[in-house]
Amino acid sequence: MIFREVCFPKLISLLIIIIFNNACNQGTTDNLIPNDKFLINEDPNGYSLYGFGENQVNEFGNTTLGFFNKSKFLTSNVIKVLTYGNSTAIIKSDSSFWISENAEFKKLIEKVKDAAISSTNIYFIDIQNKLYGLGSNSRGQLGRDNYGGNFSNPKYIDSDVISVSAGLDYLMYIKDDFTLWGLGDNFGNQIHPEFVADFIYPQKVMENIKKVRCSNYLTLFLDKNNNMYGVGDNYNNRFGIKDMKDNSSIKEPFLIKGDINNFAIGDGFLLFVDNKGILYGCGINSHGQLNSKPSEHYYREPISPKIITENVANIAAGNSHSLVLKKDGSLWSCGKNSSGQLGDGTFFQSNKLIRIDSKVKNIFSSSEHSLILK
Repeated sequence: MIFREVCFPKLISLLIIIIFNNACNQGTTDNLIPNDKFLINEDPNGYSLYGFGENQVNEFGNTTLGFFNKSKFLTSNVIKVLTYGNSTAIIKSDSSFWISENAEFKKLIEKVKDAAISSTNIYFIDIQNKLYGLGSNSRGQLGRDNYGGNFSNPKYIDSDVISVSAGLDYLMYIKDDFTLWGLGDNFGNQIHPEFVADFIYPQKVMENIKKVRCSNYLTLFLDKNNNMYGVGDNYNNRFGIKDMKDNSSIKEPFLIKGDINNFAIGDGFLLFVDNKGILYGCGINSHGQLNSKPSEHYYREPISPKIITENVANIAAGNSHSLVLKKDGSLWSCGKNSSGQLGDGTFFQSNKLIRIDSKVKNIFSSSEHSLILK
């Protein structure tokens, strides 16, 4: 394994991963939204990566800082994109793992099968399906060794791992027997209903799980029967549960909807696509991110999830905007646009989906920026 040593500070409103040069910036974390990865008709040579929206802290890796309301070319040969808050990492067609830092993407690890990033950690699965992590161990997200400290070199976590997702100071991962496991901060019961503040040993959560995605204190997962469950923070009642307080925590896995193919987590709202390609949304609609007037909020009960559109291949959610990739390769967006994250050439928000591009292969979003593969 070839690895470049890194330093993980706590940051004020972003993740900056610094290639080690005897110095680290300091700060605290903010409310960050991650996004998962998904690829349509994967090309072994990868695709070109484009970005639009906020690029104030080097989200795009190789372009001038600022706000861009139209897509800009960033790099090539990309097969997977990982985002968390204001940060971007990529996996290229040769399986190398890269991070955005100092106006360019820099290679960190030579070979990975999958990876995830958070505000203070990197996790990756090597070619032998072993899971490693590095960065902060403040809540035991890297295990009991050096609990409360930091790891600047990869720390082994578990074996036989096929998928990983990172939240704020915790991670969830799926093993090759489709069991779901968690490690780290359990403040909102986003790992397990047991009242344990930090899991410093891997905790088995459920069986027959094929997909998982994390946010700050929220975990969504999909079982082998295509049922989507949620657990943890119910901020803005994004689960849409009737008669539940806005910020209540869901301690037991809650069945949100069946026959689901994919899902995305926004800041107080959820997007999910069923196996027929119908897109639903629920939770807060503060900027029209649910394809309707901002005054309307949609919840699962007593109102069913709002149908947003059809013929959907993939979705991505930022803090307050939504990206929709349709089966014909067309890209659509709606919601907040103060940083140009809708990519329509303006900085005006839209409460209706706007067609942005065509021949798009995949989409990603986080906080105030958007990324696409073409």
